[in-house]
Amino acid sequence: MRRLRNSLWGRIAILAAVLLLAGVIARFQGGGDDALTRDEAVAKAQTALAEGFEPDGVQVRYLNQGIPPRGTWLVSFYDGQLDDPTALQTVLVDAKSGEITDENR
Repeated sequence: MRRLRNSLWGRIAILAAVLLLAGVIARFQGGGDDALTRDEAVAKAQTALAEGFEPDGVQVRYLNQGIPPRGTWLVSFYDGQLDDPTALQTVLVDAKSGEITDENR
């Protein structure tokens, strides 16, 4: 083992094995079995809209938040143009449970 650690190719092989193991752990640690689709997240987020707010458009992004990463849908409802909205409300929806985790009114 000592000869393997001291040689250049041995060090490269050890580094590759560590990186491979870290990648496998990171891939499977987060789950990836999100129950909510994009459209379902938008429908769920609409229930949290401020009363009387009727948006002109919706923008949706999927985020991984936390350690271990947890899927979250960021749903933004806006009035006016997307690049210069007159009114904006964002809602965070947990991609696994469908629970609204945060809303910005």
